[in-house]
Amino acid sequence: MKKIKTLFFILFLILLVFTLTGCSNKDNEKEKALSEVKYLENKLVSLLNSMNNVQYENYKITTTKIEDESTSDSNKSSDKSDNSNSGGSSGEGTQDKQQSGEQGQSNNGESQSQSEGGSQTQDNNKYSLQKTSMLTNKNNNIDWEKTKNEVEEMYSSIPTITLDLYSQNVNQNEILNFNSELDNLTVAVKEENKEETLTHLSNLYGYLPGYLELVSTDSIYTNLIRTKTNVINAYSLIDTGNWNKIGELIRQAISNYSNILNNIENGTKSYTINKGYILLNELQNAVNLKDKDIFLIKYKNLLEEFNSI
Repeated sequence: MKKIKTLFFILFLILLVFTLTGCSNKDNEKEKALSEVKYLENKLVSLLNSMNNVQYENYKITTTKIEDESTSDSNKSSDKSDNSNSGGSSGEGTQDKQQSGEQGQSNNGESQSQSEGGSQTQDNNKYSLQKTSMLTNKNNNIDWEKTKNEVEEMYSSIPTITLDLYSQNVNQNEILNFNSELDNLTVAVKEENKEETLTHLSNLYGYLPGYLELVSTDSIYTNLIRTKTNVINAYSLIDTGNWNKIGELIRQAISNYSNILNNIENGTKSYTINKGYILLNELQNAVNLKDKDIFLIKYKNLLEEFNSI
């Protein structure tokens, strides 16, 4: 009887270990899928912002090429030497050439010696911090080469993300449609079509809230991404001048954000969440003004605040 009880106890322990291990693996898989959705979110927002040179940083580093003083002095000496040779006798010219040849051999020897011993390269660039501003930044050029590289990089992650989302019971069509939309984005980027690029980027972002409902237990974050989806859809229309549609989307964003406001308690995030609500309404005021630059300023400040939630 004792042996039977001992056997049952051992079997119970084995079953318990397998159960706990299975739960742990499922939690790890969910956490991995969540981190991949967050990767997509960061990547898509970065690409969207690049279409209008929206930068969160207040300063950027600029580089200016400085002419080497020794090179400049050498050029001046060469000019003087040429002028002297043109006015002198042929004998003096021959003598100068001989001296120049000897000096050249000497310099070559020194150069070879430095090369063999290892020479230091001098940085002839001047670096400075330049303040960035949406109002003063009139550079509307898009770095398409960088955009193309970033979009292509996403393809290396898509197969893994697809499998991990499948494992979390995300609807198969939702995943396949996302992948097809990525192909559409790639075509638009290849053709350097800004309007189409913005449309496909906002479409891709629209799939994220549905993914998060299955891979995230954080309702605040899920509702935040749903709110950002409306804001990004509005942002993607900024060049169309369709302010009525833009205003409608911002009102939807405010409505979605109310789900966060109604479920927060006084704590570390309450101040930031309340501030986000104020910035959302400020964005609505920019829509009423129908001013693109003001909209972009408030859009930038809003997304920067959302990153703190």
